[in-house]
Amino acid sequence: MSILNKDKINEYRDISINILKWLYLYLHKTLNIIENIPPIIGKSIILMLTLSIFALQFFFRSLLVAPKYLWLGLIYSKKVLIVVINSIPRITNWLITIGFAVIGLMLTVSFLKIGLIFIMIAVFISPYMNDFFGKAITASNKVVIILLGLTGSIISLNYESDETRFLVGFLIETTWLDEDKKEDLKKLKEYIAIDKQRQVEQAYLARREQQLIEIKTLYNNGFYQETIFVGTPYITFEPEIRKLVDKSRQIQKTQQIETALEEVPQLMRVGQYQEAYQLAKPLYVDVPELQNYVATAKEKLDKDVDKLSSWYQRGKYKQIVDKASAYTEIDCRIRKIVNKAKKSEDSKAERKRFRKALKTADNFIKKRKYQDAIDFILNSEYVKHPRMQKRIQRAITKNMESLIKRRKYIEAIQFGSQSVLADDKKVVKLIKKAKYKQKKVEEKKILARLRNIPDDYLEANIREYSHLVNLFPNNRKYKNKLDNYKRRLVAMRKQPPKLITKDMFGDQWPFTVSEGELECLPPALVTFKVNGIIYAVNSLASSRGYQSINRIWKTDPNRLNEAGFPAKADISPIVHTGLALCNPN
Repeated sequence: MSILNKDKINEYRDISINILKWLYLYLHKTLNIIENIPPIIGKSIILMLTLSIFALQFFFRSLLVAPKYLWLGLIYSKKVLIVVINSIPRITNWLITIGFAVIGLMLTVSFLKIGLIFIMIAVFISPYMNDFFGKAITASNKVVIILLGLTGSIISLNYESDETRFLVGFLIETTWLDEDKKEDLKKLKEYIAIDKQRQVEQAYLARREQQLIEIKTLYNNGFYQETIFVGTPYITFEPEIRKLVDKSRQIQKTQQIETALEEVPQLMRVGQYQEAYQLAKPLYVDVPELQNYVATAKEKLDKDVDKLSSWYQRGKYKQIVDKASAYTEIDCRIRKIVNKAKKSEDSKAERKRFRKALKTADNFIKKRKYQDAIDFILNSEYVKHPRMQKRIQRAITKNMESLIKRRKYIEAIQFGSQSVLADDKKVVKLIKKAKYKQKKVEEKKILARLRNIPDDYLEANIREYSHLVNLFPNNRKYKNKLDNYKRRLVAMRKQPPKLITKDMFGDQWPFTVSEGELECLPPALVTFKVNGIIYAVNSLASSRGYQSINRIWKTDPNRLNEAGFPAKADISPIVHTGLALCNPN
């Protein structure tokens, strides 16, 4: 028998062992279920007897009172039951098909060939395939297809790598793994360790002589740590390597003891207790001479820890980090204090940066550089902090107050409306104040012009008082003045209002209403009155505060504006008719 045949036999033997393990796991789970069956059966029998007695009593009582048509219902129920019973094999077939398809899709992720075989099995045993071939595929044929597919899957493992076969074995072992059972987890860990050790052993045997020479060379040249590192994986199955590793460990330990006996006293004399403790602690059990040094160093370390704790309480975080960071691996207590000190130092530095940012913003505000303060805060990493939000509010309000104080009301309004806190109550209040101040300035200018306008200049007085009413709509004085001048101007008109209608103008009628009163007030204010509302027909009437004519001015689809959209109808015929009332000659 050739070596190749032996290897093939070993591979098939490994595959067979994995299959037996799989079957054992399933059998083990089945036996666990069977063990719990007796109490389940007892309870089920009692329940079924109770339900059966109840059902029989209900059945016989129903027979005594049931009419004849009940028998027809029973016959129909029998037909339905037959259909349900006949569909059970097809439903079972679908469940098996879906099971193979799902397993196949899961396996294709890591094992493409096996996954495709399972998917093909699902396709061939599906009810659709049975319908396609006219029920030529019987249940026995489907069993044969499943067995052939499983056999093909096992054979395909022969062409997979060792790692793939190990992964398949791992999946088989963990198929029914119960996380709550420590025994199962222990078996899994043992299985993984044994398989890994077997792989290491096979790799070692393939290059045994070369590996042994390499480890001996390391040992003979005094590289004991490397000898331990390289040789440890092989000590379970190679006695010679185990001896070399043991000797290396012994020599290394002897060297550590000699080094400790020589250096620890010197370190203790110069006050380097942390280094002495770190060097002597692993060896003091085996070396009595080091026990006193370890105890003394431990006492010193305890004092250092107490000192570091005191520093931490007093906020000396930077001092702790600078002096104790090198000793964090010696004592876990020192490591904890240093970590806490680093966090506290970072928080302290963060607070310091924040205070510096606040101070910078306050300095800008103090020097009345409000825009610089706003720009600095908006670009700061602390812009969303409540205290920074108060600073930016203060800068905006201070700048607005300064602009109002210097009578730059329009700038104050624009600045507040465009600021990031335009909706803030204080900013809104200052905007209103600036608008009111600006109105008072314009009022003052208008009143100054009115003082130079004679009382009989009706047009000029109407113009100025119209501006005042627009500024202060609720001022009764200005309203009364405007109405007075308008009445006086109306009294001077040369023609009474004229009723005009849609029929009078035909297609040239520009309004959405059918009629209204056209009037002209000297010198040339053309108005149109509809339902008690007076509309301004020309621009001069618009400047006197009359209602806009756009409300009743219709759009002419045949006229287009510059943008290409329909424009308003031509109103010039109405304007000419109105002006004729002011100039009848």
